Amino acid sequence: MRSVNINCLVLGMPFRNIISIKIKENETIGELKRRIKAEKDYFETAGASDLRLWRTNTRIGSSNAIPSFDLSDSNEILSYFQIKDIWKEDPPKSNLHIVVKIEERNVGELKSMIKKRWKPLFSHIVSNELKLMAINVPPNQVIAYEEDKCLMKNLDKIKSVFTNSIYNYNFDHLHVMISSNTWK
Repeated sequence: MRSVNINCLVLGMPFRNIISIKIKENETIGELKRRIKAEKDYFETAGASDLRLWRTNTRIGSSNAIPSFDLSDSNEILSYFQIKDIWKEDPPKSNLHIVVKIEERNVGELKSMIKKRWKPLFSHIVSNELKLMAINVPPNQVIAYEEDKCLMKNLDKIKSVFTNSIYNYNFDHLHVMISSNTWK
């Protein structure tokens, strides 16, 4: 049985972050999603079904280049397709074959993930009672904050909270402060 090497890249990442996945032709796109998810830590909070895949045949450019794509619905590949239905012959090794997009999460989902991850600490609190504030401070700095200015709402998309013009993201800083009215 033939195996196919598929070059995959998460939308917004440079070419140097390409993941190459070897998969058998009779396997499904759903299996390809599971393998992509297993390959990178930044998929930890997403399930394989949260990944959306688009077919492309883009020549791989400079390692630092961040390619742009037109992700029209006509090129999206659904989980039930088999690999052999998409690639009847081996795709060129020097091309990118799949663009991966992670479904955007909202703050309500982030609250559930925090509660699950820190279960002993938050076992007595309902997820929706958690208050999350967007902050951007060094870990060793004491901060004063105005809750109404930095409170995240349940339906806010996480990406939009941290990419708005007010929030200046710094990788080494703390980004979320948690509080609750039920804490004594």
